[in-house]
Amino acid sequence: MKSGSHSLLFVAAGTLIAAPSFAADISIKITLPTIEGNGFRPPSRPYVAIWLRRADNGFAGDLAVWYQIEGHHRREGFGPPGNQPQNSRTPGGARWLNEVREWWADSGNRLQFPVDGLTSASRAAGTYELTFSSSDPKLANLPAGKYQLMVEAAREHGGDETVSIPFEWPVKSNQSGHAAGQQELGPVELALKP
Repeated sequence: MKSGSHSLLFVAAGTLIAAPSFAADISIKITLPTIEGNGFRPPSRPYVAIWLRRADNGFAGDLAVWYQIEGHHRREGFGPPGNQPQNSRTPGGARWLNEVREWWADSGNRLQFPVDGLTSASRAAGTYELTFSSSDPKLANLPAGKYQLMVEAAREHGGDETVSIPFEWPVKSNQSGHAAGQQELGPVELALKP
């Protein structure tokens, strides 16, 4: 009995030693600037998409999408009522997600909204931090290579702006990057720790 349990323990220990350990923390800070209203209209909240591209600019994965969810005033969406038809794929404010143009071309046009664990309500001006671990399903199967963090914001009666920050995966040493928009996005910071 003892020799069998030692063998089992040895095999289990060997498996633990042989398996590569990889854990990383990823932090993304996004600042949405305060924008003055247009006449009597208060500024609308931007739609924001955060996703990954490979070094060859191919789509690698979505991290978060913030948009007007059902029940909010129309002013938080884009265009006049009836500008774009509602359908089951893009209910409520999701029908204007195609205004987040780069992300829409990469990924959004293939999704059905809302998307569990990806989409959530739009945000007011301020700084927001998103954190992910390497075990998060959005990153767990990301192949080794060079990537770009993409952040795009679009606003009704405003502009559409995209910034990118390069990084390498998996995270072997501390990495950081910074980008800033001119109008729709403030500073965007990326920090990766092994």
